[in-house]
Amino acid sequence: MSEMFTKKEKKRFNRWFADKRREAIKTGFILGLHFFLGFLLGWFLFFGPLEVDNAIIQFLGGLLLGIINLSLAARQKIFSIIGRKKEAAQLATRLRLGRRGIIGALLLIIIVQLYLLGIFAPLRQASETNFNRMLRVLESNYAYEVDWDQLEEQYRPRFAEASFPDEFYPLAREFVAELNDPGTAIFSEHLPPEKRWLGLVRKIEGEPIVFWVRPGADYEGLEPGTRIIERDGQEISDFVQELPHHEVRAFTPHLEEYNRYSRVLTLEPEEEIELIYETPAGEIIETTVGWDEEYYAQNEEPELLVEELSDAAVLIEVKTFFTQLAPDLLNRFEEALNEYRDREYLILDLRENRGGSHYLAELLAGCFFEEEFHYGHEYYPSRLPHKAWRTSFSYDIQPREPHFAGEVFILTDTINIGTAELFLAALKDSGRAQLLGLTTGGTAGEALSARLSDGQINYSFGDFHRREGTPISGKGLEPHYEVEWQRDHLIEGVDPYREALQEILDLDLD
Repeated sequence: MSEMFTKKEKKRFNRWFADKRREAIKTGFILGLHFFLGFLLGWFLFFGPLEVDNAIIQFLGGLLLGIINLSLAARQKIFSIIGRKKEAAQLATRLRLGRRGIIGALLLIIIVQLYLLGIFAPLRQASETNFNRMLRVLESNYAYEVDWDQLEEQYRPRFAEASFPDEFYPLAREFVAELNDPGTAIFSEHLPPEKRWLGLVRKIEGEPIVFWVRPGADYEGLEPGTRIIERDGQEISDFVQELPHHEVRAFTPHLEEYNRYSRVLTLEPEEEIELIYETPAGEIIETTVGWDEEYYAQNEEPELLVEELSDAAVLIEVKTFFTQLAPDLLNRFEEALNEYRDREYLILDLRENRGGSHYLAELLAGCFFEEEFHYGHEYYPSRLPHKAWRTSFSYDIQPREPHFAGEVFILTDTINIGTAELFLAALKDSGRAQLLGLTTGGTAGEALSARLSDGQINYSFGDFHRREGTPISGKGLEPHYEVEWQRDHLIEGVDPYREALQEILDLDLD
C-alpha cells in the first residue's frame, strides 16, 4: 500500500485480509473482472469506433483502460475496507460516471458514424447537401476502385445549379450510372416511373430477336422468334447504343449487351412506339404498340415449378430468392426434395433468377451438402457499426435436411446476378453441381443503403471472392456446358437447354 495510507489503515487492511481470506479471494476475482471488462472496452474502442487497424495499438489501448479500471476499482475497495466510507462512496460515484461517460462517448461516435454512413437523412433538403452526402458515403464505403476526384470535378458544378428535388434526382441517377454497377442505384418518387416490359428482346445470332412477349400483349406477329427491325424509325443497333447509361450499367460486356437489347420492348406507362418487325413466317409488319395495365394481371406465375422429366430426373425451377416475391419458397422446395430425393438427377432451373435473400439461398443450398462448406469471402472497404467493424465476412454452407444425394445440374443465364451467383459459386466450386447454359452477369456482393432527402442510394459495399480468391464481379461464373440460343429454337418452341441435358444424361426427357 502506498504512503497515502496511515499505519493504522494499513494494519486494518492487513487484519481484514488475514481474517477474511474467502472474501479477499472473491474481491480478487471481482477486481480481475474489472480489469478484463476495462480491457475489452478499451480494445473495442480502438478496434471499432476509432477504427485503428494496428493490432498492437488495439491491445495496448485495451491494456491501458484495463489497468486504469483495475486501479480505480482497487482503490475504491481499499477505501471501503479501511473505513474511509465517504471517499469510497465518492470514488464509486466517479467510477460509475466515468464508465457511463466512456459508454456515452462510444455511442456518440457510433451515432456519428451511422450518420456519415447515411442511416439518417441529411439535415438540409438541398442539392449540394445531398450530393455531399452521396459522394462521401461512396468515397468511404464503395466496394470498388473509382476516381472520385474526377467524378466530383465533373459533377459538382452541375449539382450546384440543380434544383432540389426535381433536377437533383435525375442528375444523381446519371452520376451513379458512371460506376457501371448494377448493384448501385438511386431511388426516389421524384424520378420518372419505371418503364414497362412489353416483352424481352435478346441478341441472337447477331440480330434482335423477340425472346418473350408479355401475356395479353396480343399484337399480330409479335411472338418469340420475331426479328425487330426498327423502333420509332431507328434501327435497333442504333437504338441500343443510344440508351441512357443508367438503363444498361453492367460490370461485364455480356450483361451490358443483354441489358441493351432487353430494352427494345420497354416503354413508359402512357407511351406508344412504332415498330417494324419480321415475323417467323417472314412477313414484315409495321404497327403501333402501347402499354395496358391489364397485362400485369395476366402474368402471375408461381415462385417454384416442379416437373418430372423422367423416372430418373426431376426439374425444379426457382425464379427468385426474394422472400417478398416468394414467401413460401423454402417450404415448397423442401416438399419437392422430400418427394423426389431418390431420383438420380436433379435439374435446378435458375435462368430467370436475379438473386434476393442470401439467407434463403444458403438454406436451399444446404440441402445438397453433407458437411459444412466454405465457398468464399466478402471484403469491405471500411469498418462499420452494423457489420461489427469487420473487414471481411466468411460465407459457409451448413448442411441441412432434406438432403439430396444425387447428381445436380443447374441451368444458368446472363441475368443471374447477386445472390444467384453466390448460390451457383457454392455448388460449382464444391463440385456438387455442374452448370449448363451461359456465363452469369458478374455482379456479386452485399449492398447497403444511404438515405437522402426524399430518396436513397443503394450501393455495393461487399466485394465477394470465391473460395480460391477469384472475384465474381466483372467476371461471372462460366458453365461447364455452354448453351447458345438460335432463332429457330424460339420459332419451333424448342428449349436448347433440354436438348443439351438429354445428350449429357443420355436420357429420354419429356
